[in-house]
Amino acid sequence: MNLLAILSPIFWGLLVLSLLVFVHEAGHYGMARLCGVRVTEFFLGMPFKYKLSHKSKKYGTEVGVTPLLFGGYTRICGMEGQLDELLPQALMSVQEAGSLEVGTLAAKLNCEDDRAYNLLYTLADWGSIE
Repeated sequence: MNLLAILSPIFWGLLVLSLLVFVHEAGHYGMARLCGVRVTEFFLGMPFKYKLSHKSKKYGTEVGVTPLLFGGYTRICGMEGQLDELLPQALMSVQEAGSLEVGTLAAKLNCEDDRAYNLLYTLADWGSIE
């Protein structure tokens, strides 16, 4: 059997799968933007160390492709992280101070350092703070 007969269906299958994944993820991206939710990443391919990407200055979304073309992902702010009743106060505290360390936030909110760290991590993951 020749090499082209083996590689051709693999190539076309990967191309069709990538196209379907792109359309699927574009649906997630479009609905999130339509609902006013911030999207930080839109990628064709699974997360990988090496990537080819561009970051939009208008929306802050990084769009790109990775070498692992077995899927794709759209990172939408607010989908990860634990909901905590202290999140609004933590966000307000950080915005008022400009920046806060974990210990300072914990003292201000009267909570443990681990909880303050999780609050800051969640806010950063959602794109609310840097």
